Amino acid sequence: MAQRIQSYVKAEEASEMDVLNWALHDERGQATFHRIWRQSAAAYPELADELLGVAQGAEVEPELLRLFALLPELRLGSSQHALAPRLDDACTDIHVKDGNITLLGHNEDAASAVQRFAYIVEAQIGLDIAFTSYTYPGNLPGNAWSFNEAGVVLTLNAVFPSELTSEGVARNFVSRSLLTQSSRRAMTALARQNPIASGFSMNLGDSKDTAILLNVEVAGAKQDVYEVQGNYSHVNMYRRLAVRQEDDASSLHRLRRLQELPAPSSEQDVRALLGDHHDSEYPIYRNGSPPDTDLVTACTIIFNLGKGIACLYLENPHVAAPAASFDLQQSR
Repeated sequence: MAQRIQSYVKAEEASEMDVLNWALHDERGQATFHRIWRQSAAAYPELADELLGVAQGAEVEPELLRLFALLPELRLGSSQHALAPRLDDACTDIHVKDGNITLLGHNEDAASAVQRFAYIVEAQIGLDIAFTSYTYPGNLPGNAWSFNEAGVVLTLNAVFPSELTSEGVARNFVSRSLLTQSSRRAMTALARQNPIASGFSMNLGDSKDTAILLNVEVAGAKQDVYEVQGNYSHVNMYRRLAVRQEDDASSLHRLRRLQELPAPSSEQDVRALLGDHHDSEYPIYRNGSPPDTDLVTACTIIFNLGKGIACLYLENPHVAAPAASFDLQQSR
């Protein structure tokens, strides 16, 4: 495992060199990094310790993992002051809520290094609720699709607000803290507790209470909660919050394609949509080809909340069989 984390860190260090140099050597970059780290560690000291433990176990410089944990904010800060915007860690979500059918499908889109080195964490820390989380190496769990023993499922979409919130905490600390919450209500309340330096979109479901699917958009101290009825899709741009944001060509293409196709009403329909590659430039199921360079669909997960089952696909879900399945009700 240590070697896996080290290999990922080496790959990411090379691809993020401009942002890391800004955070380490530019006066404004240093100030941004240290301010957000201090605020995040003060709000979530146990998670700062958790990240330090990962660094020690993997024999990786702790400062590097601190930088990686703050990458969403550092990319945004560097684009404000020096560098072109870097719009990474992007995903597609499809909601279906129709009678007894409650589905949440998610493409985990990321740099190709994530596909090669990511792992799934199953953990219970102390008396906290146990969770399962697809994890980017060396980062805190919670940055990608997850579920916990209370039956709550969580997926995230990166979004790209144009400005940092000066007194906010890091997105990855907030998403990690959500994993041990026992309900959707608790998750939305916790996401409101501390302003977030950047922002995110989270998709929430519950295998105990399949009547409600939520999408929650967060930007700084702002939050918009949307209860899904019928169908809903979210990519990597704010759809409801009035937030100045960076234009993301891939998101515009993916959302347009989703709106062109018939609305899904079954798990098979969701698989077909998430596996669609009709758009040669910016497909829904991403392959890393230019202009969508090095961004791939690392995996796909479909939560069938009515049945209490999640199916994980490591290849195109439209044609591939699941690589694994999870019983969302097993622990309760």
